[in-house]
Amino acid sequence: MNSLYVNKIIDFSFVDGPGNRLAIFLQGCNLNCGYCHNPETIPDAKVNSYTVQQLYDYIAKRKDFITGITVSGGECTLQWQALIELFSLLKRETALTIFIDSNGNIDSEGLSYLLPLTDAFMLDIKAIDDDVHHQITKTSNEVILETVRAVHKQNKLYELRYVLIPGINDSVDDLKKLANFVLSLGDHPPLVLIPYRNHGVKGHFKSIPSMEKKQYNYAKETLSSQGLKKIIEKNNFFTKK
Repeated sequence: MNSLYVNKIIDFSFVDGPGNRLAIFLQGCNLNCGYCHNPETIPDAKVNSYTVQQLYDYIAKRKDFITGITVSGGECTLQWQALIELFSLLKRETALTIFIDSNGNIDSEGLSYLLPLTDAFMLDIKAIDDDVHHQITKTSNEVILETVRAVHKQNKLYELRYVLIPGINDSVDDLKKLANFVLSLGDHPPLVLIPYRNHGVKGHFKSIPSMEKKQYNYAKETLSSQGLKKIIEKNNFFTKK
């Protein structure tokens, strides 16, 4: 039986998908985002090891109090072989829903096994332009965009998320390209629009100023003008005056 390397577990979360969810943050990530708020999850460290059975037992003790589980990270799908065992066990023994919170940079073989066992995915798009994506993550977005298409095709894309970073990925051209991509999916999924905040940023993006409300509203209006209908605002970061 495989083991999973866990950074932390939150027993009851209302911000990691619908309902009351047990959120598991796995160790290791395959992106290196300049504004990562949890850089301690990036290294491929073999810490806090749980066998699949141990993690299942932990979840099972709480199953009567939660809607489901969400597996996040880091990039949780780097441990897809063990997740397949865990998800199979959960599907066989419980009625809990299973969500994956991912950066989308998912191994194609892993995705093919995870899709049938996962109820829904929450995926990030860091930038739609590949050069800008490289600037933010040091990685191409090619696999990520393919993942978005594949997950949406299976009607399992719960939401897309986009962090608006001033001067990096919020130009009119960037936003039009983003809108065109999302619309190309067909019945487009909700797009969660998140303003960049530099508070707590430990990476080299710390010097970038936080997004102002006026900039945020302009970006939202630009996306709406391109035809996006389902934009979820995450603007509670702005101080009310």
